[in-house]
Amino acid sequence: MDMSPRGKGRLVTSLAVLVVLAVLVWQTMEPGRMQYVTWLLLGFFAVRIVLTWMRTRYSSEGVPANAEYSATNDADQRRLLK
Repeated sequence: MDMSPRGKGRLVTSLAVLVVLAVLVWQTMEPGRMQYVTWLLLGFFAVRIVLTWMRTRYSSEGVPANAEYSATNDADQRRLLK
């Protein structure tokens, strides 16, 4: 499993931990305001994890990190992609 920031290993592991926590919340907490707040926090963390994983797939210039350039001039290529 690829545990680099761009790999899916960290994403799958962290989302699996959040699913386990959500099941524990469902099984151990009584329905009510605290359970809903806990699920809201877990959902927030899940969205944050996915957005962070998506951000690491792109370089600082907004170009996919694994994109192959066919043009000889990288500056022209970046200008066309913007």
